[in-house]
Amino acid sequence: MPYSLLITLVFFLLSLIGILNHEMWSDELMFWMIARDNATLGDLIQTLRFEYMHPWLWGILLFGLSRLTRELLAMQLLHILIATGAVFLLVQYSPFTRGQKTLLVFGYFLLFEYSLISRNYGLGVLLIFLFCVLFPTRKRRYFPLAILLAVLTNINFYSRMTAIALIALLVLEYLLAIWSGKPTLNRKWDMAGSLLIVAVGLMLSVVQNIPPPAQAGSLSVLSQGVKLNQVVSAIANLWRAYFPMPGLTLRFWNSNMIDDGFAATLSWLPLGFSIALFYRRPLILFLYLFNLTEILLFHSLWTGLMRHLGHIFILFIACLWLSQEIPASDSDRLAPHPVLRFFDRYRSQFVTVVLVVQVIAGVYAYTMDLFHPFSEAKAVAQYLRRQQLDRSFIAGGIDVFTQSVSGHLDQPIFYPERDRMGTYISSDNSSQRLSPQQYLERVVRQPGVEKAVFVLNFPLQEPLPSLPGWNLQELARFDRGIVKVENFYLYQFEKR
Repeated sequence: MPYSLLITLVFFLLSLIGILNHEMWSDELMFWMIARDNATLGDLIQTLRFEYMHPWLWGILLFGLSRLTRELLAMQLLHILIATGAVFLLVQYSPFTRGQKTLLVFGYFLLFEYSLISRNYGLGVLLIFLFCVLFPTRKRRYFPLAILLAVLTNINFYSRMTAIALIALLVLEYLLAIWSGKPTLNRKWDMAGSLLIVAVGLMLSVVQNIPPPAQAGSLSVLSQGVKLNQVVSAIANLWRAYFPMPGLTLRFWNSNMIDDGFAATLSWLPLGFSIALFYRRPLILFLYLFNLTEILLFHSLWTGLMRHLGHIFILFIACLWLSQEIPASDSDRLAPHPVLRFFDRYRSQFVTVVLVVQVIAGVYAYTMDLFHPFSEAKAVAQYLRRQQLDRSFIAGGIDVFTQSVSGHLDQPIFYPERDRMGTYISSDNSSQRLSPQQYLERVVRQPGVEKAVFVLNFPLQEPLPSLPGWNLQELARFDRGIVKVENFYLYQFEKR
């Protein structure tokens, strides 16, 4: 069997085993429930307006899939097919050695973050790799790349930033060719059509990011402005993207052994080595620094998590890939800048160390997810069915996390913070934070309720809150999940 097919098959089988043992959490299930529970495409788009860090394409794909089945596994299978496609492109077409390809495939981001966790980020990785494959076609026509970039702008916030950087790369390369007097093909119609396609894609992407009424929505987290600790964290993210070093604890996800201050100091190492790798190709260096600046500026407003930091690493891989298609400049015949000499001397060793660290982190994360529940929501749903409590009046709080229980139950539950029944929780700012006493009071007000099951992602403190004429008792605890906010505590509230 050819190497590329063998590695792709092994990756697919590992991903399949992984998703069959991965308990999806609220961020994964939310988009599935939004797609599944909106009756029309218009309703879906109206709901997705509140999730405007994420354009609509992933939701539309899930909308189509959910018309065929309500099974959660369908979304997971779609996601690992996307991840497997990205891996095949990498191992079949990239210029890396077989050893480097193998390390990349089984590294943290491709094996775990963009494979087992079903979000829209994996689709962005697939299209970035496809851009790298099609990049040589720009010498004949821009049209295929334009279509690809238009789609890439509509996947997620980070893929949009990468698409803008890639557009800037193509434009700069073309302008430099004209200014240097190099012959360029007369492709007016191709250029005009490609620019139109990219412009339409960007416009659609921007329209999807227009805030809904009352400035609600998922980008409201950016309203707090820039703070010094946020800037330090943003710089630290550069180190963490190259060297994911999760803590050796059950709650390893999104953790790192190195604190922000030290990681920010160490970030100059991957930056220096990356510049050393790309400085001989100024266009690639431009792409790297342009996209990196976009991401770090955004993270100075909002803390990125590992799934977001991965785009820095994917950028690094894409730049290494594209470097093979752009000839080195005259600087290749010159000694590097004194500051770069150290980085230049050990740049190959740096790439190897990065890939090895990525594999260690990937195998660790995959193994932890295999043997421990990622979220306890699935176990809660199974318990409720087993105890025949799934048809009881079920209330969940905090709503954004207990929606995962609704997803695994495949039925609406009551959200006291919103005072309504529902499945998914959109970022519409209609939620009200309540005290445990207020949770009980809102349930009691519901007509016909004489017994209720509370699913909370925090334990109630003794003495338990009470209401006259009602008894409250703990039923079970599910607190061994990797995602801390999706450990759950179940209580029964019954009228005397």
